[in-house]
Amino acid sequence: MSRFCFRITFQNEDAAFYQFHVFPPVFHIPWISGWARKRNASTQLILVELQQDADRDRFLEICCENPHVLKIEEISEEEFTATPSQAI
Repeated sequence: MSRFCFRITFQNEDAAFYQFHVFPPVFHIPWISGWARKRNASTQLILVELQQDADRDRFLEICCENPHVLKIEEISEEEFTATPSQAI
């Protein structure tokens, strides 16, 4: 199992808020073993556990399909943990 953390920047804070419960669609993908998410302003941070390292690129492809996403950056688990989270 492999863990990755990403900061996903949306067009604006409203997009990050309204997309929180539906993006990324982690509930229906069998190669995603677990996840945790945070929302901070116009970004969502996600820690995702994937079955294989190769699933990372598949996950990023799914994220890039969302028209509200502007940028995706890989971050450290420490940065994920340290970033404050706003209420959803």
